[in-house]
Amino acid sequence: MAVLHRHRTAQGNVHPLFDQKAPEGTRQHTLNKYASRLRYLNDHLTGRQYLLDRFTVADAYLYTILNWTVPTQVDLTPYPALKSYHAALQTRPSIAKAFVEEMALYKAELARNKAA
Repeated sequence: MAVLHRHRTAQGNVHPLFDQKAPEGTRQHTLNKYASRLRYLNDHLTGRQYLLDRFTVADAYLYTILNWTVPTQVDLTPYPALKSYHAALQTRPSIAKAFVEEMALYKAELARNKAA
């Protein structure tokens, strides 16, 4: 999640979903824009365990991106293969460990920002 903060301020492609002050319609426009990409990933992952023939860094990164659907309230229900893929990756020991470590960093960052 600490990585999330860096990306949300540095990457314009996800930022509108985090921006609580974005003009009306921005959220829906962004969701519409990314729907085709989510459909593509869903189609690609249907019947597959990973993006390629084995787990790679691309899977780890996509897991991070998919985690952003929680705070941005992006519903993955229309993308069942993507939703299953994300859930399956959560069970990998390396990802579970990294998630716990990232969450601790994120919470510490929130506490620092709140105190400032």
